[in-house]
Amino acid sequence: MSIKDKSDFESLIEHLTNYLNAKFELVKLNAMEVGTNVVSGILKLLVVGALVFTVFIFLGFGVAFWLSELFDNQYSGFFIVGVLFLIIIFLIALLWRSLVKPTVLRIFIQILQDEEN
Repeated sequence: MSIKDKSDFESLIEHLTNYLNAKFELVKLNAMEVGTNVVSGILKLLVVGALVFTVFIFLGFGVAFWLSELFDNQYSGFFIVGVLFLIIIFLIALLWRSLVKPTVLRIFIQILQDEEN
C-alpha cells in the first residue's frame, strides 16, 4: 500500500465519520422536533379539554338551577343534570374505542405527518 493510498483511505474515513456525525445530529434534531410537536399537541388537547370541562360545569350548574326553579324543588334540577352527565360519561365510555380513540390517533398521525412535509 502506497502513501497516497493511505492518505486517500484516511481521508475517506474522515469524510465518512463527518457524514455519520452530521446524520446522527440530523436524526436527533428531527426526533426533538417531532417530540416537541407531540408534547405541544398534548398540551393543546389538555388546555382545550380543561376549557370544555369548565364550560360544561358552568352549563351544568345553570341548567340545574333552571330545572330546580322549573320543578320548584331545589334537588330535582341537580339530580337530573347529574343523571344527564352520567349518561354522557357512559356514552363516551361505550364509544371510546370506536370513535374517540381513532380520532385522537388520527390527530397525532396528522401532527407527525405535518412535520415530515
